[in-house]
Amino acid sequence: MVITDSVAGFSIGQVIDRTFSVVRRNLVAFLIAALLIMAPVLAIDLYNGTPSSFGAKSFALRALAALIQFACTYLLQASLVQSTITDLNGERAELGQALSAGFNLVLPVTVIVVLSILGLLVGTLLLVVPGIMLAMAWSVAVPVKVVERTSIKDSFGRSLYLTRGYRWRIFGLVVIYFIISVLLGFVAALIMGVSLVGAGQALHNTPYLVLQWLLSVILAIFTAVGITAVYYELRTVKEGMAPQELAAAFD
Repeated sequence: MVITDSVAGFSIGQVIDRTFSVVRRNLVAFLIAALLIMAPVLAIDLYNGTPSSFGAKSFALRALAALIQFACTYLLQASLVQSTITDLNGERAELGQALSAGFNLVLPVTVIVVLSILGLLVGTLLLVVPGIMLAMAWSVAVPVKVVERTSIKDSFGRSLYLTRGYRWRIFGLVVIYFIISVLLGFVAALIMGVSLVGAGQALHNTPYLVLQWLLSVILAIFTAVGITAVYYELRTVKEGMAPQELAAAFD
């Protein structure tokens, strides 16, 4: 049975509740997976964060750090999508299952993200609003790929379909997430006794780098689970899909 495709059907509260509930039930497994996958980010940040000249070597290391963080973040996202759906199915999410799913799909997921970024850059160059709406339109392309095993092209098409009519609400969720992440970053800086003025010097402070890394790990977990919760809400509202039907894709 297909549930009505009305804007009122998409519940921001439901998405937030599911996100926090899934993270709470699987905090240990998700945290271990995130710490393992994001460990290379900490390693290169610690090395790159030590005082050095601003020559070619420093620039290369910073570019490498950005590339590693990019790859690890989306590897984690691919890993946690399946585990989140498994949890919504009322089953226990396994650490090994999450890691296996992530590594198996890291290449197509990375391609999807790279294409998304390129598309968003073009959209933003044209006008800001089209760029934002394009980001919202493609926001669930990764969960589509992981759950439905679609091609890269079809993953974008499905995301366009699922988000149609709900993109401003999804944007509202993004704004909420952004505000929370900024507040958490500010609190982390206060804990370390770092002022906004002295933030540049703190980049060479090991405890600060570790705390910032832990914060990025936590935010990456909530991002991955949150995107999956958005995908689940869209499938429920548009197609009446129950968690059991979504989980059947992994059998």
